[in-house]
Amino acid sequence: MELPLAAQSPFQRLRPPLTGLVLGVLPLWLFVGTSESFSVNGQFVSQSRFNILGLVLAGIGLAMMIKLLWNDGPWARRWLPRTALAVVAAAICLVQLAYSVGLVDLSRFLGSA
Repeated sequence: MELPLAAQSPFQRLRPPLTGLVLGVLPLWLFVGTSESFSVNGQFVSQSRFNILGLVLAGIGLAMMIKLLWNDGPWARRWLPRTALAVVAAAICLVQLAYSVGLVDLSRFLGSA
């Protein structure tokens, strides 16, 4: 049985959003899928990637954050750090979903080629 939100310690309150954040960021280092680089006349043209693990983990994280935000009660009574971290985690999971299917290229921001 889970304690009421008010009776939980701050770390216990932040555990679900932190879990969602980890599920959104972890696929940047764990890759299970396909990746192809295309070159024409020896010149690099484009890269294609599909990360199945990233899709699954980010999908689970996004579902967790949506459920958390939906069930936390009225906006006026929410604990701001938990809500803010959940919104950030949901946004990171959305970006990870787009990155995992190859819609977004984060290589400029991640420092990789």
